[in-house]
Amino acid sequence: MAWEHFPVARGQRLTAAMLNELRDAAQERGLTVPAAVAAGDSANAVSGFILSLRQQIETSVQNGWWWWVESWTDPVTWSIWKLSLAETNASAFPPLKNVFEAAFGAGHADWRREGTNPLEAQELNDIYLVLKTLKFIPVTESAVIPLPARERSVGYDYTTCSAALTALDAAPFAGITVSDSTVHYTSVYQRSSLPPFTNYAARQWYSAFVRGFVIPKNASKLYLRWGPWAGRYVFPGGTQGLAREQYGHLLYGQGPPPSDFYDEWGTYYDTIIFASGTAHNFERVEKFDAPPEGDFYFAMYGEPAMSASGAGLCGLGSYTPYSAYEYVRMGDASGSPPYPSLIEMNYTKS
Repeated sequence: MAWEHFPVARGQRLTAAMLNELRDAAQERGLTVPAAVAAGDSANAVSGFILSLRQQIETSVQNGWWWWVESWTDPVTWSIWKLSLAETNASAFPPLKNVFEAAFGAGHADWRREGTNPLEAQELNDIYLVLKTLKFIPVTESAVIPLPARERSVGYDYTTCSAALTALDAAPFAGITVSDSTVHYTSVYQRSSLPPFTNYAARQWYSAFVRGFVIPKNASKLYLRWGPWAGRYVFPGGTQGLAREQYGHLLYGQGPPPSDFYDEWGTYYDTIIFASGTAHNFERVEKFDAPPEGDFYFAMYGEPAMSASGAGLCGLGSYTPYSAYEYVRMGDASGSPPYPSLIEMNYTKS
């Protein structure tokens, strides 16, 4: 059930039921808790109870259990922190938010009272406020699944880059298996084994990439964190902006992921438009309300209706053998290891 006794008003008589409600909330969050308080327990016993709860909360934060979604407006406008006992540090990797500042507001970096006798309402309310902050946990990622791709290619039969890509536009697609998070790929390259590296070949594929998660019981929200990438790359010059708009189509589903690109599956969610002229590598956080318990899959599909010649892959450099490609990729979130997607738990005492 929801909180019954909190917040406690100043001057209100403090009871064993209040203390035990804090205990229940801590236990629901997986913390080791002291024995329940009984009416008539000594002041020393109550102080020991409060100290134990505080220590267990601090230990769970110190061990990295908790994150904090300060705000979420849309997939590219949000503020997410890892909770810490240290000072707030927005420049850390990941950004760290002091748990007491998150619970009490700016200017607080510790419990506001030292657990003195006699016990006062603020000491109970502080534990209550901190427990309410502890509700965002990493979600278990169960699988990453590349779908079989549709691919076409032409061999080293073309004396110019543009001729190879134009020929590729007319080539049919066939199915292949690609173990890659790249959902669109167009490339052109010269033979690298034998000088003078003259003739060109080209290749293109589109596919889908699926990520799987395990949603726990009583999940209120899923904040799914990942990184879309798109651009062009020329060897050895590096990444360049796209020469055209590209697209990533996002779907989600609770059932088993599809076995083929063209299988009917999932619910349409959004389309990312990667603007021309820019190389894209950023983070998104998708918010899903009340995700059902069990398996949850999220996928990005490449756009199949993209020509090879429109990728703008010729003339990007002078190095031989020439090699350039265009890509759209479903990447990880930032961080090493990547920062996790999060579940906001719908605790009974939230």
